[in-house]
Amino acid sequence: MTTDMSLDAIIDDIDTLEPIPQITTQLIDIAQDPDSALSEAAVLITHDAALTANLLRTVNSAYFGLRRKIESVQEAVVLLGLNTILDVVLLQLTASRLKAAQAGYDLAAGELWRHAAVSAILARKFAERVEAQNINRIFTCTLLKDIGKLVLNQYVYASGEEIQRLVCQDEYCFHDAEREVLGIDHAELGGRIAERWLFTPDMARVIRYHHLPDENLLEDTDLCIVYLSDCVCSMMGIGTGRDGLSYRFSDQVLERLNYGANGLDQLIMEYALMKSEIDGLMASLSLG
Repeated sequence: MTTDMSLDAIIDDIDTLEPIPQITTQLIDIAQDPDSALSEAAVLITHDAALTANLLRTVNSAYFGLRRKIESVQEAVVLLGLNTILDVVLLQLTASRLKAAQAGYDLAAGELWRHAAVSAILARKFAERVEAQNINRIFTCTLLKDIGKLVLNQYVYASGEEIQRLVCQDEYCFHDAEREVLGIDHAELGGRIAERWLFTPDMARVIRYHHLPDENLLEDTDLCIVYLSDCVCSMMGIGTGRDGLSYRFSDQVLERLNYGANGLDQLIMEYALMKSEIDGLMASLSLG
């Protein structure tokens, strides 16, 4: 069986991708609305029995170290805060979509999701450090930034030798090589998926440009944080796969976010300090 390598075929394949559950987009909307009440998220979650059970299992795990057992979603939201609960729920909801192996990117089962989850957790930390205004959106965009790989994977697999030749011999960034060979890269495809799934224009834009292809994008703080968390995660060897180290790093991002001359070392140290915390959260989700 041959793979139709045309751009039209790739775009059409977006419709074969199983959409994320509707509750995901509803929770994203709540997270981005400063006027939303805690009860709105709690009510949505409690309508899904499996999600509720998984959430309660996670918040009652050793990671959160609560002194008493939490018995309801409403109680979890009050004790841990809406942001924490939304992070946990979004991590759970995206796991089933992102955990499959992606042979085209040389990613074993679970690696794409782990990279997405860890980079999203890092992004929240970085966003809090620079007092970003759209922290929930940053977390969600980082978590879903590589959604385009789910569609492009089979095409990258079929054209792997040609893409790798451009990367290794002609020093292309991986996403540039994807675009040269296939007519589109996973970031652009991710942006189109976000639009198809009715994400906000801002979210689609961040997903589309998360590799910072243009220095003019440095003015976008959200985008810089997503980019930086992705880079640090790859540098730490988390879900790198075939493309993870085939990108150029922009020092200008460190300046934009007020990290000094040793900013990259500082970021790596921050990750090292957070590693046990992150590993604990992943273990508590029983998905990592």
